[in-house]
Amino acid sequence: MQEEEVSSIQEKKGFSHEAMVTMTEKEYNDLEKEYIEEKEAERINAENIEAEKKNAEKTMRHILNWRIRKGCRPSKTIQELLTNWIEQYEDMERPTVIKLSNREVNEQIHTDVIPEFCHYDKSYYVNEAMKWKTKKDKYRGEYKDSPVNIETDKVKKCKYYRKLIITGLWEKDKLITMCNAGDSVRGTISGEVLLSSGPLFGNYKFQEFSLKFGDTNNNGTDHSINGQRFALEFHMNFYQISYKECPPRVLRTRSRNAVLVILFQESQEPQYYELFSLISHLNKTGKKITITDNILYDFKNVLSSSEYYNYVGSSSEKPYLPNVEWFIFKKIQPIHKTQMELLWQLRKTGTLKPTFHQIQPIGERIVFEPSYKYHEKCRGKPICEC
Repeated sequence: MQEEEVSSIQEKKGFSHEAMVTMTEKEYNDLEKEYIEEKEAERINAENIEAEKKNAEKTMRHILNWRIRKGCRPSKTIQELLTNWIEQYEDMERPTVIKLSNREVNEQIHTDVIPEFCHYDKSYYVNEAMKWKTKKDKYRGEYKDSPVNIETDKVKKCKYYRKLIITGLWEKDKLITMCNAGDSVRGTISGEVLLSSGPLFGNYKFQEFSLKFGDTNNNGTDHSINGQRFALEFHMNFYQISYKECPPRVLRTRSRNAVLVILFQESQEPQYYELFSLISHLNKTGKKITITDNILYDFKNVLSSSEYYNYVGSSSEKPYLPNVEWFIFKKIQPIHKTQMELLWQLRKTGTLKPTFHQIQPIGERIVFEPSYKYHEKCRGKPICEC
């Protein structure tokens, strides 16, 4: 038995048989004690690793649950995060395992600190957190109504805002139905059209488009830029989509609706839009027309732009719902006077009533714009580094 133990020890320590024979009893006992201590240390270390894994999983679960309740969706599940943590444990100098109280979790959420051991997709995580930070700024004060006057020198840049993504709109074979609703020209599009990205959480589904225009070139829009109103305002209205995997409490924190706005200014440029030329056929209230061509394709360039103003207000039509994300594209589109005269004629004959509204005070709300530019060195990166 003693010879077997000696053989085991010498295999572990790399001693030759000749070296073991020349050992004294004290040296042998010391070597055996050292071996036993090493085995015990390995056992304790294994237990510590397992305990740290459990602590890591508990903390990850705690923080992720808080994030999900706040509407932020991490890029990986808890199990995936834990698997990555285990795989990279060997390469770490020492894992950072944080035990957080409820108060500390709150502080961590508001300061956007990323736990080192969690291995989040950091750019996604920070981006979602910044959406919440900007949303809180957009809700400041007692005023919540639309439309507003946008003062460009007070607009705040946010590098975490993204280019808006519209899917399902650019197929050439879309059917578009327009009608004279009495107060406005409204239209719908066949198929499913979704809006996402920017400061929005999740997807928003297209509902309808509408036009706002007055009797002259400078009083036809709801919104104004630096006090200046324009000839025509084009709206695309979207509403939030419910997801089975998204709890109702999270859905309630999201903006109910989103509206894309394109402003048009009368110009002598020979700019032609098929949409506005067809409106002259809607010469009676309730009249409808259906177009087999995708006439909204004319607006693809501006709707694909990454330059827009964003604020939270209310809908500008009955029932004047609150909690609406407004996106006003910065580039003013030219429209030829002949096309505007077709629209003004409907006003003069009483076929359509004026629909623009009074400017509402913006109060303490902040208007944001993305500072993210698709520079060559930043292409494909989630955050602009310029």
